[in-house]
Amino acid sequence: MDELLAALASSGAATLTGLMLSDAWEQVKEKIVRVIERCHRGGGNPDPLLEESRLRLIAARDEGNLADASDVEREWRLRVAQLMREDATVVQDLIAIAVSMTQSGHRGAHHELRDSTFNGPTAFQFGGTGDQHNTFGV
Repeated sequence: MDELLAALASSGAATLTGLMLSDAWEQVKEKIVRVIERCHRGGGNPDPLLEESRLRLIAARDEGNLADASDVEREWRLRVAQLMREDATVVQDLIAIAVSMTQSGHRGAHHELRDSTFNGPTAFQFGGTGDQHNTFGV
């Protein structure tokens, strides 16, 4: 796999697995199925494979198992690379789906802590797309 193909496949796989873990999954799943079917004609229905991957990612996230989550993303990186060999626009399509969710205002959950005091090391982790914005001060 040449470097450009590897980088694009990695980006597409990261986008896809991020969407699988997001609140937007049910809204984008059919679009993703159509993209995969268009790129991989005759490859069968991708829906069961997508759902199996999603369930594995959720279990890995819930168990804090980064290795399993990485395995799922690696598998999709190889699949996306194969799809790109059949249709080079697949990564653009996956990213466009993710961007459309952002532009439509779908941001997932919003968590806010105010007027709190923390003594010692503190960590917060919330599910979603992985975007985190911290504001400190005033």
